[in-house]
Amino acid sequence: MKKNMIALAASSMITASTLSADFLGLELGYNIWNERTSGTYNNQLIQNDLGLNDKENNQFYYAYFDHFVPLIPNVKVQKTNLTHSNAVNKLTLDQTDLTLYYRMLDNWANLDLGLTVRQFQGEMNDNKFDTKVPLAYAKARVDLPFSDLSFEADVNYLSFSDYKVTDMKAGIVYKLSYGFGATIGYRKEDITLEDVDNVNISNTTKGIYSGIFLHF
Repeated sequence: MKKNMIALAASSMITASTLSADFLGLELGYNIWNERTSGTYNNQLIQNDLGLNDKENNQFYYAYFDHFVPLIPNVKVQKTNLTHSNAVNKLTLDQTDLTLYYRMLDNWANLDLGLTVRQFQGEMNDNKFDTKVPLAYAKARVDLPFSDLSFEADVNYLSFSDYKVTDMKAGIVYKLSYGFGATIGYRKEDITLEDVDNVNISNTTKGIYSGIFLHF
């Protein structure tokens, strides 16, 4: 009897551990984005008229939470900080994302579909602007066979009236031990925001990013 109870307890622990590993997940990541920007701010060219540096090292970081509860979406939060400046002018365009998504595929190929609410908080020489927009969200990830490498790509998209946003990135993911990993890829973001707190901005930001992550 005791042996059966011990075996049953051990089996239960293994099952619980497997369920936790397969159906619950938390991932934290941090990336440096070596990007170039171009475009206009209130009809002034960002480089030629405002004299802002077109190339900067900025960053974005994120957290994912996946679970197994039906109908309740998974959650992703991401923060992107963008700053371009010179001795006279400084332009910031910070972005905070809250994404609710469902995992449509979950094996060697993953597919996530959902909705993002993105808050743009910007400032140009003490002239601040702030707005929120909804974006369609999709992400795909494919494990490469016989390796610890994966390919992933995601996109946020909106085209409505005076708001147009396309934010795409794609890269290679390398899984290390104990949940650690590294990634390198390319991100391109096109933004058009018109008449937001008396500000019109249209710019393209693109470049290579690299970073690390920890998956629990």
